[in-house]
Amino acid sequence: MNAPLPAKDGRQSILELNQLITETQGLFHDLEEVSDQILAKDGLSGQERLVMMSLRKLGLSTVPRLARKREVSRQYVQTTVNALERRGLVTFHDNPAHKRSRLVGLTRVGEESILGVMAREGEAMHRVAAGLHPEQVREAVAVLRLVRERLLEAAG
Repeated sequence: MNAPLPAKDGRQSILELNQLITETQGLFHDLEEVSDQILAKDGLSGQERLVMMSLRKLGLSTVPRLARKREVSRQYVQTTVNALERRGLVTFHDNPAHKRSRLVGLTRVGEESILGVMAREGEAMHRVAAGLHPEQVREAVAVLRLVRERLLEAAG
């Protein structure tokens, strides 16, 4: 991306940045709402979706490994996995490498459920992308990345 042009009026830049932040916050909340609607069809939470997506990608895995990948506590993942197991979406397997840390994996029903979620997410993304030019999206990504980098620099 080209170097930013210096602002003629620093106050105007701050106002524009504030609008960007406000829109980003709104987008975050809208994404959360749409995600909740998509997941509600399968009765899943966002955390359950993330665990199931990880299992789909990794295959059989231990709870500690899933927790490390997500950078969350093992207990948090264990609680989520237990809830998924009660609903028949994941199952536990003996772990030949470790007697106490069982392997967890998706069941057939769990695989079907996460594939349905992915399909509905894909349909939503397709509808959103329909009116956007790829260059607009690339530019927006670049601007947001730059704002995040500068925000972290300013904070640290």
